[in-house]
Amino acid sequence: MNFAVVDVETSGNSPSENRITEIGIVLTDGFSIIGKYEKLFNPQQEIPIFVQKMTGITSNLVKDAPVFQIHSTEIHNLLNEKIFVAHNVSFDYEFVKHSLHRSDIDWSAKKLCTFKLAKKILPNFTKFNVGFLAKYFGIAIENRHRAGYDALATACILQKIIENFGIEVVNDSIN
Repeated sequence: MNFAVVDVETSGNSPSENRITEIGIVLTDGFSIIGKYEKLFNPQQEIPIFVQKMTGITSNLVKDAPVFQIHSTEIHNLLNEKIFVAHNVSFDYEFVKHSLHRSDIDWSAKKLCTFKLAKKILPNFTKFNVGFLAKYFGIAIENRHRAGYDALATACILQKIIENFGIEVVNDSIN
């Protein structure tokens, strides 16, 4: 199975109004990391202060970065024919889908949400965020709330789930 584990940082919560400021993509077969991609983007809009504080991505940091559309074909090629995995998958998926659509790329993928998967396999837990799950599975995360690091942590969480609970539980959660 081929997975593209994705995390995006954005200028807000609306895929139609806001833009991706950073994307992290980790390619995995569920057992080992096959590739990594990380890129900052100029959202061509101000990044709110609360987003800057959470991510460390400032308008100044991305002012000379390319816009998403410049790398949209490359990103599409990385994601194409892969299962799209993210923690709270709908958020990341909708931002990527809208961003690709702005570049006239029609794309869709099967999805896997590691948040929902964790809730399913760890029903006695009350926390399911990336930081908590990484700690539970013994995965170190650098630079929380940066796309590349969070995508890598999520890919490692997926691998630990497969290792500990089997691929069948993952297969049953893909939609």
